[in-house]
Amino acid sequence: GHTRYMCKCGFLFLVGDCGEAVQGGTCPQCRGPIGGVQYGELHIGNRRLDRGPRVGQSSEQQQQGYIEDAPSQDTRKAVRQLTPAAYRLLHFIVHSALLGRCVFETWNAGALPGVPVLLAHLDADWQVLRKAIGEPAALLMDTVGRLLHLPEDGGLDAEEPLTATGRAAWEVQF
Repeated sequence: GHTRYMCKCGFLFLVGDCGEAVQGGTCPQCRGPIGGVQYGELHIGNRRLDRGPRVGQSSEQQQQGYIEDAPSQDTRKAVRQLTPAAYRLLHFIVHSALLGRCVFETWNAGALPGVPVLLAHLDADWQVLRKAIGEPAALLMDTVGRLLHLPEDGGLDAEEPLTATGRAAWEVQF
């Protein structure tokens, strides 16, 4: 089971097992303390939303397939224990793979978001990643391009990395 708590800024977080917030952490939204110090003592401004642990999964956890959310350029957005940078990178790679599937294969329109939604997510992720890591973001684009163009058998090819000119040509072609 899990017990729901809320930070003073409104960020929701969960505590598993017995449901007591006995460890502290940092809120990914406001960077303030979340959780607790010891049994029965929450960080100031945090509040418990449930009387006891909730058993079972939430309806969102039971959904199969892609669970759509709105594209966001919030540089602090994160999930679970991922840092905002790790979340954004993983989000970018997942949406790139979904886009590759939409573009290069036949797909069930009910199971995956449409191309405009994926492009909006990728654009938001790209803007945040460029701000966060600067010029090395170009390497990320090269890597995603290579992943989208893997042979159908799933094997990896040993092509040389794209040059800046080659990458620009690939982006125009893509």
